[in-house]
Amino acid sequence: MEIKNELFGENRLAIEAFPKVKNLVDVMDVYHLWVFPKEFELPFGIHPTRDVQARWIKRGWPKDPSYLAANMEEIKKLQAQAEDKEG
Repeated sequence: MEIKNELFGENRLAIEAFPKVKNLVDVMDVYHLWVFPKEFELPFGIHPTRDVQARWIKRGWPKDPSYLAANMEEIKKLQAQAEDKEG
């Protein structure tokens, strides 16, 4: 993230790609980074407590249980919204 922020700024969205093992050429520290145009947003979310478009997926519990305690009200709201959309 530091490279992206230094070159393009903190408010730009970028994706780093990791090749298949068979295509890996590991002769130096090389990064495959795609930086999107300004104001571009992904058509899906990746963080259910921050991204409205993120779907709630039951994946188990986070490693740090204090996250749940600090965000339980927000988590319950988002889970209810997801269930309303599905059902």
